[in-house]
Amino acid sequence: YGFLHKQGLSRWSFADVPLIRLEDGSHIAPAARGGTDAYLPTDPPSGFPNTVRREVCSSRPALEFLKWLGLSEPDRVDDLIRNVIPRYRGQPEVKAREYAADLRTMIGVYRDASPEQRRKLTDALRECAFVRAADAATGELSFVRPGEAYLGRLRDLFEGVPSVLLTANPPQGIRRRDMTDLLTACGVSRTLAPVTTREEIVSWRRTSRFSHEELRDMMPPELREAALVDGAGEVTTFWRIALPLARPALVASTLICFAFAWNEFLFASVLANRDWKPYPMLVAGSDTVRGIDFGFVTTRMLIAVTVPVILSLMVQRFIVRGLTFGAVKG
Repeated sequence: YGFLHKQGLSRWSFADVPLIRLEDGSHIAPAARGGTDAYLPTDPPSGFPNTVRREVCSSRPALEFLKWLGLSEPDRVDDLIRNVIPRYRGQPEVKAREYAADLRTMIGVYRDASPEQRRKLTDALRECAFVRAADAATGELSFVRPGEAYLGRLRDLFEGVPSVLLTANPPQGIRRRDMTDLLTACGVSRTLAPVTTREEIVSWRRTSRFSHEELRDMMPPELREAALVDGAGEVTTFWRIALPLARPALVASTLICFAFAWNEFLFASVLANRDWKPYPMLVAGSDTVRGIDFGFVTTRMLIAVTVPVILSLMVQRFIVRGLTFGAVKG
């Protein structure tokens, strides 16, 4: 290799020559390796297939020649994808000690990898069953794909619910936060995931159709007949007559729903993502290491009160009428 490197030849001169000697004693040509099928040896050994025999590249000129041909040391992400991840395809049978070592390696590689390499690693991990999860009803442990499990912190919420899989506690020596970062990046859900089925879609369509017919039947027949006499169709009757009549009730219902959502704290503190929090959680988060910052609390409380008050003043003429809409009047 050192001699060939000094000849000044082009790479194409070696394209079809099987001169790369591998650990198993076979030889392959540079053009046959496809860019990543042959690797330089590492210390400690990487275990990659098609690794160049260590003895033939021990000198500096030989190593420079192989690098000139395009060979490089294997990447840690490639090492995981080739040697570790295949063990978790299908139904893996991995012992607890081996799983702890593999998970520790995955976390370390993910933490030190670049953003591009992280995406490459998470894309590969999403397709394999490397998540150790327990059934919320029976407690039976199994290996599942990341998209099939919830984080273990939702255990109290799903307690006793069958067919719901929750991530198991991390093995000894692994920080829970590090494992959580890797699992959520791969697709494990930290919040409730919506599930839409065919039955739910059919039920929604039936409900929507029933509600439309019910709204039409709730109109006084005289108004509908008068609209039909004037030449209005079903759509015009709905937009010009039914909807204006229902406007106070819709405004009042919207305001009540907004008030419940604006003041929500209990469910948000348990289910909300840390990157998406409702306003009451921001108010409650004014506690610092120095104590409660009352300046921030009062400012945030003023903002929290101002928004509902402004909305109420804007729609106050609809509120009373909407709240009493349909009530018995005597």
